[in-house]
Amino acid sequence: MSNYDLNSISMVIQLMRLPRYGWRRSVRNLSSTKMSNAMYNICIIVYMNDGISQDGVAKALRMDKSSVAKIVSKAIEEGYISRIIDNKDRRKYQLKLTPVGTSCVDDILGRLKAWQDEVLVQTG
Repeated sequence: MSNYDLNSISMVIQLMRLPRYGWRRSVRNLSSTKMSNAMYNICIIVYMNDGISQDGVAKALRMDKSSVAKIVSKAIEEGYISRIIDNKDRRKYQLKLTPVGTSCVDDILGRLKAWQDEVLVQTG
């Protein structure tokens, strides 16, 4: 994770919880990916917690495990996430972003930061 302090990450987490907030439309329309909001959220959590398990993602986002499993499988098919066997416990898997996934998350976080700066300038 680069160039993002705890305040930026906290803002991302808070905005992920607001399903119809304006930043999603403005940022998504400019994005070059076809990710759903849920896939963006999962990729951002994996970006912030490299090697997290699917259960860890479900807990972090307060989502149903089966929903997370479906979205992660789709993200793997589309090349955003890879699933790797955990060396410590071979029954578990770790999730890691691929270079394409990292690029997409960097893009969305950069756009979010620009949107945040624009909003703060307008209100400040």
